[in-house]
Amino acid sequence: MKTRKYLIIATIPALIGLLLVIRFYYGVEDKSLNLVMDVKRNHLEQIANAVEAQFSLIKYDLAALAQDVSVITMTKDGERKIDLFFKTHDSVFVTISRVDKDGYIKYSTPNKKVFGKYIGNQEHNARVMREHRPVISDVFQAVQGFKSIAYAYPIFNNNKYDGTITVLIPISKLGDLLLRNTKLKLFGHSFLVSEKGIEIYSSFNADDVGKEIFSINEGLQNFPKIINNMLKKEDGSGYYWGRTSENDSTLVKKWIIYKPIELENTFWTLGLVSSEGELLGQIRGLRDDVMLIILISLTLSILLFALYFYTSRRSDLALLGRDQRFRIVTEQTGQLVYDYDFDSGKIVWSGAIEAITGYSEEEIQNFNISEWINNIHPDEVEETRKKLEQAQKHDEKFHIEYRFRKKNNNYVFVEDNGVFVKDQASGKVKCYGTMQDITARKEADLKLIDYQSNLEKLVDERTEELRIAKEMAERSDKLKSEFLAQVSHEIRTPINSILSFSTLIRDELKGNVNNELDDSFDILASAGRRIIRTIDLILNTSELQTNSYEPQFRSIDLVKDILEMVVDELSIFAKTKNIDLSLINNLNEQSAQITGDPYSIFQIFINLVDNALKYTEKGKVEILVYRNHVDFCVVEVNDTGIGISPEFLEVLFEPFLQEEQGYTRRFEGTGLGLTLVKNYCRINNAELEVESKKKKGSTFRVIFH
Repeated sequence: MKTRKYLIIATIPALIGLLLVIRFYYGVEDKSLNLVMDVKRNHLEQIANAVEAQFSLIKYDLAALAQDVSVITMTKDGERKIDLFFKTHDSVFVTISRVDKDGYIKYSTPNKKVFGKYIGNQEHNARVMREHRPVISDVFQAVQGFKSIAYAYPIFNNNKYDGTITVLIPISKLGDLLLRNTKLKLFGHSFLVSEKGIEIYSSFNADDVGKEIFSINEGLQNFPKIINNMLKKEDGSGYYWGRTSENDSTLVKKWIIYKPIELENTFWTLGLVSSEGELLGQIRGLRDDVMLIILISLTLSILLFALYFYTSRRSDLALLGRDQRFRIVTEQTGQLVYDYDFDSGKIVWSGAIEAITGYSEEEIQNFNISEWINNIHPDEVEETRKKLEQAQKHDEKFHIEYRFRKKNNNYVFVEDNGVFVKDQASGKVKCYGTMQDITARKEADLKLIDYQSNLEKLVDERTEELRIAKEMAERSDKLKSEFLAQVSHEIRTPINSILSFSTLIRDELKGNVNNELDDSFDILASAGRRIIRTIDLILNTSELQTNSYEPQFRSIDLVKDILEMVVDELSIFAKTKNIDLSLINNLNEQSAQITGDPYSIFQIFINLVDNALKYTEKGKVEILVYRNHVDFCVVEVNDTGIGISPEFLEVLFEPFLQEEQGYTRRFEGTGLGLTLVKNYCRINNAELEVESKKKKGSTFRVIFH
């Protein structure tokens, strides 16, 4: 009978536990779903920002064309620039047109057959003609015969509207262009919808692109409501019942997150869709495993609970020993433990009672809350009472320090830590806490005040520590540069071997290979020289940073020993670009003599002339040598290149910087050359001046003092 009784008693809590676990699982499932949706929402935000950034780049390029005088007046040079722009962007746009103020196509590439066609009746053209601001169209049928979207940017001539520069992007590749780098496939099915409800992109079915989204998804429960919210420029989430695939009619519960993307005059909405099974697949697999474990645990629980009730009497006896051990521990650690019942007003004490209060255990058991407060120092009673009332009001922990009067009337500092606990069923309030004598710590705090007089000494010690730390940081930076130099040296050695052997192979095979393979040797040699050039720049920079470069000053002929060698070395580069490279010497042999470090002076002019050739598309590069009015030797490197903007001139000599970067960058390089030039000029007591005008050219002037 007793065994049956124990089994019944054990089964009831086990079943209750099973129900709680099931309820807990569904709570976890809801939280997991919300967590996954939040993660997808964050990724959706990043993807929307990426799309807006792509259109900002397109707008930047169109604005540059729209402000070009040759494009505004549509000269031959303007047509060439439009053609060049198209060639460099043909992966993005299928056509670019110059439309006049009346809506007629004035020029278009690559389709020349549309010249003179009237497109002013198209909605986006009509709008830009009316509002004179950039306009992005919805999906429409272009005169070229395909569905696309248009980006029209207004052109002004003498502050008067003079038409647009317009690009067309076919919707067949619009989604791929905007979303190809966003890793959308990792987050489920995605689609992009225009303001008028035309599907611009779909990872579910590419055939849906260009169709109205309502017609594509007819009959899907809840889906029309979601789409209406999307077309109202709202962001949010929801669920609907949709097909698992194009060829499967089975409906499953799908969750969607959507967000509008602001684009000039319009907006598009991006949506991410995942089935509930995809979102919660792992946790539901875990659920089945957990249920099996629960069934096994239930069986074991029945046996364990039966054993528990059978041995409960022995446990009760063991509690007496545990209470005794607890009392010993609290006494040894110097803590007093209390349990205060608000209803009865009784306080149960244990632990180091006599050590802290001076009262025996029998005496203190008669203390109620009023008697305890009477023993608190009068100056601290009110503050202590307020803190206790505040903690009781919010059922929270408290930490109070105050002075307590012992039985011998001496005060000690105590630290009182406790918590108010309210029983939800009965509404009763209890307070549990511990007290500890902190008089020694308070006395130590007073001693700390005396130490403040030595604050100046402590500050000096800290300053010395900071100086040592600074020296260590500088040493670390020096070690980094030395390591960089060693690594660069290790790279350069095998590269030189590769170039030498490739030259030997080319000579050995000369006359026995076709032109394409022969050109490959030129490419290999050019790439190798570029690597060596980069390594040289890194090595030189490292030497300057570590102060390991030792200049060798001597008398040199600036023209014969330096400048003529620079011209010889770069003459082939100039010829390949069809640029006239010339050296104009206005000095005689005697006046060309200067004192300096030959290597660093050669590096100054090889970098300046190489840069001039690199940034000059046509025209000439001229090296001019003369003596100025104070008889200083001056070398000017003049070019007719792209020039430098006033803003970039301020940071021209900072390392690793180039004016053209990222999306518009056309020129290779590390950005170290001019930094080295500046430092090498300093070594040779030379002054470096720069004059430049955008699209006109630059002059770098080195004055040797």
